[in-house]
Amino acid sequence: MISNSIVRGVLFMNLIFAFTLIFVFSCTLTFESKFVSAAGNGDLEQVKYFLKKGINVNCRANDDWTALTIAATEGHLEVIKLLVDYDADVNFKEGGGNTALFWAAHYGHINVVVYLLEQGAHPDKKCFDCRTPIEAAADNGYQNIVKVLKQAR
Repeated sequence: MISNSIVRGVLFMNLIFAFTLIFVFSCTLTFESKFVSAAGNGDLEQVKYFLKKGINVNCRANDDWTALTIAATEGHLEVIKLLVDYDADVNFKEGGGNTALFWAAHYGHINVVVYLLEQGAHPDKKCFDCRTPIEAAADNGYQNIVKVLKQAR
């Protein structure tokens, strides 16, 4: 028969193991979430900090967004340039299936659109709802971006 002290010991060790996993997992998510949020806020210094700490530039957080897709959504060109310098994938699709170029076009950030195209973003890449960045720009009345995207084909 197993003694009560052995059972308590095993339960205690399992409890410690579970708390350790929760702590490690939550710290990792927090680190990535803070990185993606810093990019979305245009906080260049914070983004540099995380990159120097070795964070994966293409990590996903905050509903599967990457730092690049959220920075493109907000139009933070300097952050985007830094991320690309660290090899961010300009054609990476966030959890909803949209690329940074799609979001930049959707929100009318022409300077970001031009830069992403220069870095190899695909202007005809279809997103989750089968729309292209050209269609996203056209739907929102950004004819100057439509023109740039069509010329990039």
